[in-house]
Amino acid sequence: SVNGEGFYLMSSVAGVGVATDITVWVYYKTSANNTNIGFGLYGADETTSYGQFVAPEPGSARWVGHTFSGLSLTQSQLDDLRVKVWCQKGGGKPGECTAYSLYGEVNYTPL
Repeated sequence: SVNGEGFYLMSSVAGVGVATDITVWVYYKTSANNTNIGFGLYGADETTSYGQFVAPEPGSARWVGHTFSGLSLTQSQLDDLRVKVWCQKGGGKPGECTAYSLYGEVNYTPL
């Protein structure tokens, strides 16, 4: 359950020269009308953002994916990558969501 926001460290892949695109998939459900879940890619400092996405409000639990493209991440940056998940109601107020699972697909040029 996500009340407000949380960061999740992703496992990585070896042998990356440059990661150019990352698709993040989240299986989620919101608890109330007018509540949305959002997610984004962040660096180790949890302030450097590589992009954000706010998913539409679902009628029931479902998968949603978003591709963050135009990236140029090194192996080190990829190893430290975090996914931030947050939940909000209309007007920017905190909401309650459940993110059951998440994973990423990485397009990269090998070393």
